[in-house]
Amino acid sequence: MQRLGRMVSVGGVALFVACGGGGDGTTDPSGSFSVSLSSNTLSILSGSSSTVTATIARTGGFTGTVTLGVEGLPNGVTGSFNPGAITTSTTSTSLTVNATANAAPGTYSFIIRGSASGQSDRTATASLTISAPSLTFSLSPATLAIAIGELAKTTLSFTRLNLTTPIAIAVSGEPTGVTVSVL
Repeated sequence: MQRLGRMVSVGGVALFVACGGGGDGTTDPSGSFSVSLSSNTLSILSGSSSTVTATIARTGGFTGTVTLGVEGLPNGVTGSFNPGAITTSTTSTSLTVNATANAAPGTYSFIIRGSASGQSDRTATASLTISAPSLTFSLSPATLAIAIGELAKTTLSFTRLNLTTPIAIAVSGEPTGVTVSVL
């Protein structure tokens, strides 16, 4: 930051007048910025991603470029900004959080850090909840009553939550003399 100054004499009293300069967008020392997220709570499934908006609020004449980064994400989780820097002409960017299929389920805190030339870093804290893919199933009807030599059917229904792998079906525990087939 460039500072210009000059002495001015007014009625025998000397005053020092300081003026900002430089044109780099950071000339006002009282100017600042803050970082916020459109949501401070994210929930994703292992093997998926979610996007949230990061916004920069400028005060006091600050017009510099703010570079954003993310810290504290757990193993198997990454975060990336698009764009990675917020220039004078923009105020927001998208943060995409990606969790691999091996990301451990749980709730984690992470930090968004904004950095700008001539400014102290600013941060925003958020929470990330990772859930594991799941599979639920049901039988309809749930119980069967059959006579000797008869055939009975039940329908097995699955509900997948972010699970794309094939499902192997096995039956066990049937009584002696009963055969179960999966069709």
